[in-house]
Amino acid sequence: MRKKTRPAFLMADSLVALLIVALGINLIYGCERQLVRQQRNEQVKLMAARLGKEASDQYAITRKKAVINRQAMHAQADHNGVEVNYRGRLILQVAP
Repeated sequence: MRKKTRPAFLMADSLVALLIVALGINLIYGCERQLVRQQRNEQVKLMAARLGKEASDQYAITRKKAVINRQAMHAQADHNGVEVNYRGRLILQVAP
């Protein structure tokens, strides 16, 4: 015959399980937000590299200062190298 457990013990056990599940959900949510932030940063860096390449190619062809603006990015290439700014912040700089 089974021994009956006290209701308070069952409630405490359920609360501990609920706490563990809630902590796990919060951990997954935090990790997901960090991954989204990292992906966004890498996309900005990739866009900057592509825009810088395009500006340097344009400078190589024309031998005149090349300036390209796309969305919030600003790239310029001249004899000093290539600079790409995103929202006023320097993202990429390549010197010759």
